[in-house]
Amino acid sequence: MKQDVRNVLMSAAEAKGLSLKSLSEGAGKNHAYLQQFITRGKPSKLPESVRAYLARRLDLSEEDLGAPKRYEPQRMTEAEEWEEHSSDFERVEVDGVYDPDDYRPAIPGGTPELDVGAGAGEGTVGEVLVLTKGSEAYSGHRVTAEWLFPPNWIEGELHANRARTFVVPIRGDSMEPTYRPGDRVLVDRSQNMLTEDTVYLISDGESHPRVKRLVEVMFSKPRQVHVVSDNPAIDNQTVALSDLTIIGRVVGVASRR
Repeated sequence: MKQDVRNVLMSAAEAKGLSLKSLSEGAGKNHAYLQQFITRGKPSKLPESVRAYLARRLDLSEEDLGAPKRYEPQRMTEAEEWEEHSSDFERVEVDGVYDPDDYRPAIPGGTPELDVGAGAGEGTVGEVLVLTKGSEAYSGHRVTAEWLFPPNWIEGELHANRARTFVVPIRGDSMEPTYRPGDRVLVDRSQNMLTEDTVYLISDGESHPRVKRLVEVMFSKPRQVHVVSDNPAIDNQTVALSDLTIIGRVVGVASRR
């Protein structure tokens, strides 16, 4: 790992008044993780999930923290992006199964839509198929379609991991007017930790997946979050963060308005 990456990390942390200990814990690592990275070079490079967290927390780019440099398209507003590329968004029906560790799109460049209704009030699990890999069995959701988005749009505009992003349809109205029934949201499953107050696809391990806004309760120990519905008619809840599984962060939406 180049020394300048460690220098960038230390300088940015000092400028923000953040300790390496707090940043390590915020990234879901041992409290000494970043100190060892800087002083001992272990690990030799930062994992993708840690880079993504630190970049957002310290207002850096992932390239500043050692990620391979990638093409960054000229920045546009959301309205300009839709105007420029709306004709390039296409949904093609396919029939497959989503294996999160080994999914290969049927259409080159396709982003899978899963048979999971992301509850915004209600939700449906959809069809779950039992698969085998060698001697092991596991389950996966059926892929009902693949979306063709403009090249570099997911990574360049949404700053998401294209290989780990999938699409799910919205059910229910608890997130209106932000998301409406029939909308499709893009979920980046590589962003599966609470790093900022925003919208995530979550599960409590018993009920259907839900799209909700998570707002951390300041100074709570153990950590608690407000589970917020954007629809003002729906009551919010406060739960322990450990009682939730964050499947991924909602990074975008495909909608007809």
